[in-house]
Amino acid sequence: MLISFLAHSTGSARKASAYLLAATDATGIERAGVDILRGDPEEVADIADGLTFRHRYVSGVIAWAPDDRPTDAQIGAVLDDFETLAFAGMDSGRYCWSAVRHREADGGTHVHILTPRVDLHTGKSFNIARPGWQRDYGPFVRMCNLGHGWTDPESRPRPAAPAPHEMQIRKRAEMEGREVVFDREKLAELVIGEIGRGTVTDRAGVVALLSEVGEVTRQGKNHISVRPEGSARAIRLKGAVYAENFNAGHWPELRRPDPGAGAEKRRDPGGGTPDLAGAAAEARDRFRRRVEHRAGIHLRRYGGLEIP
Repeated sequence: MLISFLAHSTGSARKASAYLLAATDATGIERAGVDILRGDPEEVADIADGLTFRHRYVSGVIAWAPDDRPTDAQIGAVLDDFETLAFAGMDSGRYCWSAVRHREADGGTHVHILTPRVDLHTGKSFNIARPGWQRDYGPFVRMCNLGHGWTDPESRPRPAAPAPHEMQIRKRAEMEGREVVFDREKLAELVIGEIGRGTVTDRAGVVALLSEVGEVTRQGKNHISVRPEGSARAIRLKGAVYAENFNAGHWPELRRPDPGAGAEKRRDPGGGTPDLAGAAAEARDRFRRRVEHRAGIHLRRYGGLEIP
């Protein structure tokens, strides 16, 4: 399982909401299923588009590999823990969010998160994914993967070459006589999707994938610019997955705990095999500490957390 927060937050939340509920994906291919799991995406959009802030909403993706095949109950548990962390210490009347699941034809699944960037009680800007969000959500991801036995992305074998599903999508579009047009949101969705599948694992893989949809015009320390076919201007994609040092196996939320004084406790007496139960318990403990940390921040920034 992976989690990522997308860079766009200043455009139309209504457009973002419509995309989440659409029967087709970013390339026009029909989705295997669309389910609203939490909240009302249209209500979220109404609140977000009514804000005067430049950054009005947060959009994120929780993705599972096809082999993980999470059950409805497991996904529900993940969303419960996500809410506990993202809105730590906040009364439910002070925030609004939605979660929409997209099922994929290959058996994979991912859930889109959408929330307005506001504390509904004070009217102050409230961002659940501040810079450095990996420090909070990393333990959450590790806890979920260990607790449910899902594939650890760090242990996936790297393919000899990127195998983006975009090639198949383009061929199908050509056969049907339609054009695939990419904007910033669709490009981000494509990249995050392939990282979730394990077909893209580093910066070179991201560049190779984007090269399939257009010309990569520039590669900076923390961004990649690409001009999609048919577009007159390049689109700059900025964030952790576009950085020159990006590696899916060493991304903060995927990183294994650093070896330390307690490392021997996670191994059996023979030395070598990790104690998964112990690692899972440690991950949950770290998750709880991050929840407490975020709750403290929210208290200081927004005052009393109960609605009078």
